[in-house]
Amino acid sequence: MHAYYYIPDPSFILTPPKQSAMILPLSLWKTLTATLATCFDKSAAVIHKLIPQNNPFVQYGRAQQLGSGDTMHAHELIPLKSDSQDMSFVQV
Repeated sequence: MHAYYYIPDPSFILTPPKQSAMILPLSLWKTLTATLATCFDKSAAVIHKLIPQNNPFVQYGRAQQLGSGDTMHAHELIPLKSDSQDMSFVQV
């Protein structure tokens, strides 16, 4: 087993991605590697070896809770939809 292997929570699944893998923009890659270096108390060089800049990523953006069926959306990846009801008739 790899030292940085993550075991996902068995009560959630990732829903299929809506787009294929992509290379992260440089600023996002730097933020990701700095965050992981801090989280795992490793140097950025170690993280850069594990996650090269040209490494493609798949952005899922949604997780579904098994049993209840609730779907959670990643705020930055999934645009919010407006309510289907028109609330203009409500008086306060």
